[in-house]
Amino acid sequence: MSRLLITDAHLLHPETGTRTDLAWIEVADGRIAATGTGRPPGLGQNDVRVLNAAGATVLPGLIDAHVHLLVTSLDLPAIASWTPGYLTVRALAEAERMLRRGFTTVRDVGGADHGMARALAEGLALGPRLVHGGKALSQTGGHGDLRPLGDDSVPCCESRPNFARIADGVDADR
Repeated sequence: MSRLLITDAHLLHPETGTRTDLAWIEVADGRIAATGTGRPPGLGQNDVRVLNAAGATVLPGLIDAHVHLLVTSLDLPAIASWTPGYLTVRALAEAERMLRRGFTTVRDVGGADHGMARALAEGLALGPRLVHGGKALSQTGGHGDLRPLGDDSVPCCESRPNFARIADGVDADR
């Protein structure tokens, strides 16, 4: 079991909107196990990593249930020239920025794939836990149709990384 003890922290309780005086928080296997004031448990134990927050405010990890990791720019002409590798690196850099802003879980509803989720889970890149929903479905001209006006071509198998797939009608949706 992995244990972390954060000491000398103000705890923000989102459910009440309150912030405590200096307190401690114990995290076991990535989850809040206990909080309190006074002498924290586990001090001096070898299996407990201690982090002194020096008066900083600590809050539970945030969850964003609607993100598009691959949409890091709306400059469509520039994006058209980016390689799949470059798109992925930009997306993973954004994932790290999300983590640093406090998001510990995000749900990508169009764009990210199992490879990005795996890379984050294995620690190959820094970022929140990623729940991916595959590609968004968009009709021609919809918000997921990023083709230039007048371009009605559909690349073979739509294998290029993107956050959406064009699906016009029942057969295309299937």
